[in-house]
Amino acid sequence: MGKEHDALRAALGQIGAWTFAFDSRSVADVRIDARAFEILGYSALWVPEGSGSREVFGHLALLAQATATITVCSGIANITARAPDVMDHGARTLADAFGVRVVLGVGVGHEYSTQARGGPWRGPLTRMRDYLDAMDAAPWSAPPSKEGTRRMLAALGDGMLGLAAERSLGAHTHFVPVSHTAHAREVLGPEPVLAVEVTAVLEPDARRARDRARLDERLPRPVELHAQPRAARIRT
Repeated sequence: MGKEHDALRAALGQIGAWTFAFDSRSVADVRIDARAFEILGYSALWVPEGSGSREVFGHLALLAQATATITVCSGIANITARAPDVMDHGARTLADAFGVRVVLGVGVGHEYSTQARGGPWRGPLTRMRDYLDAMDAAPWSAPPSKEGTRRMLAALGDGMLGLAAERSLGAHTHFVPVSHTAHAREVLGPEPVLAVEVTAVLEPDARRARDRARLDERLPRPVELHAQPRAARIRT
């Protein structure tokens, strides 16, 4: 799978954007915003699937249609939100439509979001493994995508990181310190892609930057940058 890993690294680039902000914007504004990210030179655009947010497959299609070259990624599509065959079919449909510009980031999510959807929280690693088995076994009658589906797993613990290396092209980590990124690379090994979400505040004034970093409700919500570190090159 070495060529696939390298191709995914090239598609994601070194710096992309990860943001909740689109969920508070109109569809017309999201189209403009996505194009602006592309013009600014970002190579990837990641969107999550939280409580009250847009459905992630529809959201990815919206972003891909609004842009020409940027890679659009789910960070993440929650396994509690849809059956395994639905996840597989959604990813295949996007791959058919937009090819290598789509990356499926899939994960268990947080305990609170899982329980809010009525799903069980126990045994997340076993749940994920069983879910991937069901995804891979899902029937598909439409023509296959020429490029195939690019899949990554949301992973923090060693078990999930290992599963990401085994069953996908790599891991997507969220809200972690640099020390975790170094450890995740050791667990994954050199080949799988490691896509790390880190928060950055684009503000030259130190006081205002600290206020925004504390998520002061009176200030605009920050856009989060997504960095893709390599084996021996950790970027924050």
